[in-house]
Amino acid sequence: MSKAAPAQAPKQNMMSTIMLMIALFLGVNLMCNKQSTQEDPRTEAQIVTAIQQQAGVVRSTAAKDHITISDAVKALKESTLKSDSITDLISPHPQLSAKEDLDQMHLLDDLGMDFSIRGVEGAYETQIDAIKGMSVADKQDLKIKAQMVEMHTLIVAAAERHEMQRVVSAAGILMPLERGYDSKPIWQQPVPVASTKLYPASLATPAQLTNDLNTLSTELGKSSPVWGFFPGYQFVDWVVHLTGANSGLSYWLTALLMAFFVRGVIYPVSQRQMMWSRKMQQLTPLVNEIKAEYKNKPNQTAAQQEISQRTMALYKEYGMNPLAGCVPAFIQMPLFLLVYDSMLNYRFEFQKGTFLWINPSTSALSHGFFARNLGEKDYVLIIIYAISMVTTALLTPVTDPTNMKQQRIMGVSVSGFFGIMMFFWPVPSAFILYWIFTNILATAQSLRSYRLPLPPLVKVNAPNGGVYPIAGTIPGPSKEGKLNGAATNGTLNGKPKSTGTPKIHKPRKKK
Repeated sequence: MSKAAPAQAPKQNMMSTIMLMIALFLGVNLMCNKQSTQEDPRTEAQIVTAIQQQAGVVRSTAAKDHITISDAVKALKESTLKSDSITDLISPHPQLSAKEDLDQMHLLDDLGMDFSIRGVEGAYETQIDAIKGMSVADKQDLKIKAQMVEMHTLIVAAAERHEMQRVVSAAGILMPLERGYDSKPIWQQPVPVASTKLYPASLATPAQLTNDLNTLSTELGKSSPVWGFFPGYQFVDWVVHLTGANSGLSYWLTALLMAFFVRGVIYPVSQRQMMWSRKMQQLTPLVNEIKAEYKNKPNQTAAQQEISQRTMALYKEYGMNPLAGCVPAFIQMPLFLLVYDSMLNYRFEFQKGTFLWINPSTSALSHGFFARNLGEKDYVLIIIYAISMVTTALLTPVTDPTNMKQQRIMGVSVSGFFGIMMFFWPVPSAFILYWIFTNILATAQSLRSYRLPLPPLVKVNAPNGGVYPIAGTIPGPSKEGKLNGAATNGTLNGKPKSTGTPKIHKPRKKK
């Protein structure tokens, strides 16, 4: 236990958390920088030869064991034989030139090693940036060609593995580029890519890869039930067509209708949580009185223990459970995730929708600052989302009135963190719009709940373990073991009592 005063505990906990995060961040950076400064004594030619040899080892292992390339790579990574090591193949090498990095990327594309190609692509961009005398536009064109090779690897891997997450990763590469370069010549220039059974072409333009990604996303969305059972794509598509499938209306209206649906389903649970929180807040003055009694005690460790014991006894006396407010939050979360995954499966269909400033004309006038459709990321919408998150966090009921300030700070911090993360997360604007609508409805419910009358607190448990009687009743055991009331004012348990005919008792015989 901390020996600091209770009022200082939240601040110290927050500062400790921040300092721990900073220490972890610096530690990771230090390790990465240490690894990056280690020099490879080999020449460029030796590294290139090793990369090519290890690519051959992967192919021969797959052919010999009759397994896929991905299984062969996994087996070789787990192998303890030094001759089977593929470290050079899957790692970037600062000594290599941009051309050699690109050759390594083509090898990885041919092998379908989509995770390894990312690091090599980063090393390639570093080499391009170091070239002197080349214009920024020309450097960007070279980077786009390498990024298309990476995206092709992701598309092929997603199609072969039937995996939506790789489609999302490819979209994270594609969308920022498409927004700024789809009208420029680079978007129609072919890029050499590996030929596969699903995608046999050995050349592909960024426009063609964009079309392949959209088609694959739709196919996977339709054939991939959310959590293995819920037809998320079909559900969202049904709502869109329910409103006419109009580009300027149906897609943003679908986000609003889904927000109404989710809030409607969880309304009773969230309403109960809010009213419970208000009841808990009524205990705050009593809890503060307990803390005040121990404020100047010399032994704060023992004082904190006594405060905790008396606080829990106070909760029990009024029949309140501090952890009861956490249950509704756990009930709501699966529904939120279900809707998110459903909209994620439908993400590329949202490219057909627009909303106020989110349209091709406004995007062109702003040079790509505003999104062209609801399938892309819009920065203004993210800012509005962050504001709505903070507002909702400030109005969200606290689960423990003794740490109200700390919980508010944590709520606002988490909301701000998620708002910042949205700038780097390739999530469609339709989902951000849905979340904004959800936050607005949640805020409206909170404001309404705080205006409802609240009955005063009533003690239900006596300190000695008994139960306080309800007004007009005297507790007593029933046949079922429950408490019954005695006859009061002509009633018994709320019903008129029946007296019947009095019995005449004979006097006992004297012994």
